[in-house]
Amino acid sequence: MRCVSLALVCTILVILSLPIACAWDTVSVSLLPAPADMPFYDSLEEGAGFAAGWRSPSSHPGILCAWEQSMGSEGHSSIRLGKTSYLLTPPFATCWRTLKYDGKSPGIKVTMKVRAIDVSKASIDVQFCDADDNWTARRAAHVGIKISGETPIIHHWQDYSGAVEVPPGTRKIAVAVTLVSAGTIWFDEVRVECTDDFPKGEFLANVETAGLLVEDGFESGIEAPDQWTHGPQLDGIKYIWDKETFVDGSASLALEKKKGQTGPEVCWRRTFEHKDSADILDISIHMKAEKLLAAAVDIVFRDEEGAEIRQNLFAIGKPKVNIKPISHEWKTFATQVRVPDGTATITIELQILGRGRVYFDGLSMRYPR
Repeated sequence: MRCVSLALVCTILVILSLPIACAWDTVSVSLLPAPADMPFYDSLEEGAGFAAGWRSPSSHPGILCAWEQSMGSEGHSSIRLGKTSYLLTPPFATCWRTLKYDGKSPGIKVTMKVRAIDVSKASIDVQFCDADDNWTARRAAHVGIKISGETPIIHHWQDYSGAVEVPPGTRKIAVAVTLVSAGTIWFDEVRVECTDDFPKGEFLANVETAGLLVEDGFESGIEAPDQWTHGPQLDGIKYIWDKETFVDGSASLALEKKKGQTGPEVCWRRTFEHKDSADILDISIHMKAEKLLAAAVDIVFRDEEGAEIRQNLFAIGKPKVNIKPISHEWKTFATQVRVPDGTATITIELQILGRGRVYFDGLSMRYPR
């Protein structure tokens, strides 16, 4: 009975000690390593089965977190993260290390070597735990593309660094590397130290969901995906909730036009309330074209009086009858827009403007932190 009780206590301690970055997953039951002292340096050379002191969630299909013992920036080891899905949604490939905090330093600086192959979005974060085991986080550095439409990055070992403010009441911290998009990264030569030089900013209540407006794979609903509506029923127009063609998951939205041109009213649309104080919105979506003349994604901002500002986000092709239709497999489109002052609602519209068929999947809209 005493052994059973001890095992139960250890299990509870492990679960309660996990950083928020793994809240979407389960972790094998084992005692967590003791937090390391700062200043902290790790060449990731030591360990048994995995780099000593580092943790990651249990495995998921399409997610890799491995201790690479034949690849290092200076030595022979590093940690490798991989993800196959292009959706910017969990599960992510992530790994973290818990560190001691003296309760005095106002800031934390993180430096590490990173190698990247076909990476659009990854981050180096510092996470903070208070006395009630509530976790917040700040992003120290971004790894990936900076402008919509750029090719995912590929580079050999490079230095990445950043400094963040420590929130009041912090009892311990964790440094985490998270691969959000498809691709592969390695990290090595991790340094964490106290600093008085850092930018001010908000703290994320949850590394994965802070600032999130929507992550939608169009998978739940009855006759259409939840909260989505479509335009008028017109001859030659099909509004399709497709269960056979998708990037990831089990569904996508599609539009088909047999001939001629259409206006922006032929679309799938969804409206959201704008309650966030941020005036910037990051948007990404996957699109696939089949013998398509033209399609687009628009965003519409409306104030309390209903006055609207429409902005085109993405476009495929041109709505002219004398051009050659285009076809392509899934491509990711991403951009950043400014939310006008006084905005009360935000509507996203997925449109077809000329004949052909277009698919949409993996919509992500979030206020950057």
